[in-house]
Amino acid sequence: GVSFVSNPTISTSQITLKLQGLSAAADNQTFTIKITGTNPNYCKLDTQYFIFRFLENTSRLFNATADASAVVGTKRSIIDPRDNKTYKIIKMPDNKWWFGQNLNYQKGLTLNGGMSNKGAGSFWCPTAAGFSTCENEWGALYTWACAVATDGLASAFVEPSTYYTNISPAHPTSVSGRGVCPPGWHVPSDKEWVTMLDAVESDNSSSVSFSSSASTWQGVSGGHLKTKCSFGVATDKYGFAVKGTGIWYGRYDYENAHAPLWTSTAYSTTDAWKIDLHTSFTSLYRGFGYYFDRTAACGIRCIMD
Repeated sequence: GVSFVSNPTISTSQITLKLQGLSAAADNQTFTIKITGTNPNYCKLDTQYFIFRFLENTSRLFNATADASAVVGTKRSIIDPRDNKTYKIIKMPDNKWWFGQNLNYQKGLTLNGGMSNKGAGSFWCPTAAGFSTCENEWGALYTWACAVATDGLASAFVEPSTYYTNISPAHPTSVSGRGVCPPGWHVPSDKEWVTMLDAVESDNSSSVSFSSSASTWQGVSGGHLKTKCSFGVATDKYGFAVKGTGIWYGRYDYENAHAPLWTSTAYSTTDAWKIDLHTSFTSLYRGFGYYFDRTAACGIRCIMD
């Protein structure tokens, strides 16, 4: 377990502590927890309780964050402090930590909740996951508005002020914040997806660059990112384990055929950049348009901040 190396040092502005039991890279390093707008006497009283509760929910996240020596394909797990669900995470060829399964956050959201506020505040489940639980790593399906709103809440959705319509280069996010992902994580932008996909292509001796083309099936990434168990031609080389969730767009369709995933980057008021994998292809789609828009419900993979 995680424990203190020495007693924490407490001031009016921060708590400083050293920990052990995280990882070889993180042990004995100094962590600082800033105190903002809080009565320091209250913090002093409850410091150990606060820190241990904090570590109980996020020690695995510290492990992944601090372990810079982890090689590509290294697997860890984290606990989402909002609902205590556990997720597999993976060090991908872009040297970033990504979720190794689709997000399944439902707290405060409505199952099959309809399209008010462009679907923010609602989620859907693939039929293979039993319509209502989204469990067994299938994850929930979210409209784009729900994906990019903080915790998916309708009250948190703000229409972007910037849209990206050109194919190249890869585009940054056009919304701020983490979206429906847990604290310390966020919905990846088109640029972050492209950086990872280009790294996967390079790692598999492919010269395809997703940053210079879009809206076509290309490369070999699709074959290396899909689960071998239930999703067609696949190696699942890194344990990214994409499943054929299908899509909701007024009805469920394409289960065990398509696996669309949102980016946080808007293309227009009606469309957003997306990633898609298909049962029969080793190639992968990055683009906009295609057969669904922002009101469709797709899967989410989170990337560490």
